[in-house]
Amino acid sequence: MTTNALVYRFIKLFLFLSTIVFIITSCKLSESGDGDDNNSGVGTTLIGTQVIGPAGGEINLDSIVVKVPANTFNEDNEISIYIADGNDGFNEYANSALYQIAGLPSTINKPIELSIKYHGSIEGDTLVAIGEMKYSVSLDSSLFSYHAENAIDSVGYLVYDLPAYSGLGKLTQSEENNPSNINIVILGNSKKIESSRKHFLITCPMEYVQNGIKMGEYFEAAFSMCNSWFDLTEREWADYPAKVLVKSLGKDYGAYFENIEKGFTDDDIIGRIEHGSFQINPSILNDDLKLKTTCGHEFLHLVQNLYEFNSEQTPEQPWLQEATSTWIEERYANSTDYVSEVQIGGREFYPFDGWQYSGRKYGVHGYGLAVIIKGIVELYGDNSIVAIFNAIKAGELPSNPTDPVDAVLSVITHPVEVFWHNLLSWYTLGNAYNSQVNFKFLDKVSNYKGTVAIDTLFTTKSFKLGYHDLSGKLFKVQFGDISTLTTLPLSISVDDEENCGILVCKFKQGEEISSIGEVFPGEDGIVTLDDVKPIFDDGYEIVVLVTNSSHDKNSNYQNSHEVELTIERPVVISKIDYRVQCEGSYEKQTNLPQGIAITSNYTERVVISDRGMTQEIDVSGNTITVIADSTAPNGHTYQIFLVLELDDIKNPTMIISFMVSYVSDYQSESFDQRVERNASGQNVPLSFAGNPVQYMVEGDVDAYISDFNYTYTEDWKQINPNLYDYRTMLSYDGTTDGRIYFNFYYSEE
Repeated sequence: MTTNALVYRFIKLFLFLSTIVFIITSCKLSESGDGDDNNSGVGTTLIGTQVIGPAGGEINLDSIVVKVPANTFNEDNEISIYIADGNDGFNEYANSALYQIAGLPSTINKPIELSIKYHGSIEGDTLVAIGEMKYSVSLDSSLFSYHAENAIDSVGYLVYDLPAYSGLGKLTQSEENNPSNINIVILGNSKKIESSRKHFLITCPMEYVQNGIKMGEYFEAAFSMCNSWFDLTEREWADYPAKVLVKSLGKDYGAYFENIEKGFTDDDIIGRIEHGSFQINPSILNDDLKLKTTCGHEFLHLVQNLYEFNSEQTPEQPWLQEATSTWIEERYANSTDYVSEVQIGGREFYPFDGWQYSGRKYGVHGYGLAVIIKGIVELYGDNSIVAIFNAIKAGELPSNPTDPVDAVLSVITHPVEVFWHNLLSWYTLGNAYNSQVNFKFLDKVSNYKGTVAIDTLFTTKSFKLGYHDLSGKLFKVQFGDISTLTTLPLSISVDDEENCGILVCKFKQGEEISSIGEVFPGEDGIVTLDDVKPIFDDGYEIVVLVTNSSHDKNSNYQNSHEVELTIERPVVISKIDYRVQCEGSYEKQTNLPQGIAITSNYTERVVISDRGMTQEIDVSGNTITVIADSTAPNGHTYQIFLVLELDDIKNPTMIISFMVSYVSDYQSESFDQRVERNASGQNVPLSFAGNPVQYMVEGDVDAYISDFNYTYTEDWKQINPNLYDYRTMLSYDGTTDGRIYFNFYYSEE
């Protein structure tokens, strides 16, 4: 089954921002789970320091010179220069030491001239890399992010003017206006490459020039696709091209895109976006699929900023940012079965934890939620993504931003409980990614929140657990010694049928999973399986998925409430004995052979019973249906029909309503005979007295009977065609000789 199965189930820009704290959206390449290690900087050694005020000043060292013109600073600032122990991942492409300039103020009125000594000669373009310490939303930690800038070669030094008012000196300022640091290093053997449509400027080592050209086209493809949805030419995005730097990013980071800062208003964002800045790890340059999907993933982060995502103002938003960016990778892979590396490695189970689960970093959590976006697009089309982004943009910053759950819910037109149950079931059954993802979480024992072992002694097991908003849990049913059983019925139920659904599957680890029973939220909350012994005999286990669609905006969609799942071996009603009788007043009409008609009235007890016949019993919820047909040796045929509605099928105390019917037919060469009796009633009390459950009320049963009918027809065919006997009940009396009697015989199989 393809992704269309979900539809069926429903029918079925580096940002130069004059900011205080700068945010990064980061994306990882490995399958190592959350992997929270990060490239947060390098060790440093102080090599020079000086207080520089409005009069200007200079720090002149052999390998680096810092010249601050007069009136650059508004007050005295202690400027310190450090040399790094390493080069922060630039490796052999660094043509100088890496320096850190600390203590820069939040306002720089004039450019600051930085002269750095390089090693040997410069091959390629004359470039420096500037790095600022920024906060990573996904990693919840700080690291240096770099972009390449042009510099001038001056007799063994490269000279770079740190721009005035650029924000380079204050991107990492705290809200208390503490001084900030920047890193600077000379890039050797590097070139700048402009993409074909001039939207992107790639800086990469010269050995990767061809890869850089290809990467530029992948970014252009991402621009074209997003432009077709979001009409980027109409958005506030100026100062092309966006900058892309090829640089090692640590042990498993793929790329970064810079975001925006807490406290921004809508106008701040629109007014200060200049262009985007990306960093791409050289380890992916020779992997076309990974490079293509990474470019697409990262470019959507830029689009998110154009739609005013602000993860610092709304810290939950990164899950939606990463979920949408991870989902869009499949478009660049050109495969609906594509699975991003960031979705797996333990993250494939994240959808079960809830949309806005706060137990891990929101951005990391979002990698695993790409299936939600995939499902939405399957149902509502590509425009649903645009609608979600527009919902984010409609929020008012900083006072009233849009919650990401609200943005997603705004495009779901089906009932949320139906959507969520369908989607999580679709995902569990392997239909979302052609069984490439579901076995990764189904085969992991720790993902099951409870396990039941069934043997001949098993009766019932319950699990009462807390469920986060918009979440789900998995349980497993295994078998022990059931060899002596001929059948094995199971019932699986939840006590919150309004919000919770159940999907029951037979499962072989790593091989097969298929549905064998399901109940949706809003139904009766129980799945009954008549006989699971053949499933166990064939080597399967049973997997139970419980979906929870409860969600509370007032708790920031992070509420948790208890749901009890009960798995039990139900008792089965194997037989019912019953008898309903009343005193009846009748009219009898007889036609004699001579054409004489005789009418008479009489009183007689009439009985409707099971007559000891073998029964076919069907139980649905609290309703029991009994059908019995038989033929006696003398040729009489009998049909028995009974419908009972109980207050509780497991522990009945009341028959809410009943209807019984008896029909007897006899045909011979001489005459035809037909007898019909039926009755209905309500509110008959029951008392439990072991097995069977039984109750008999005698005497006055009038309060429990609402209707009672009887007819008798006897038609002689050979003696005289006009001879017949017809009797009908005129009225019934349930107050004197009445009886209502029921026995329910229960068995465990």
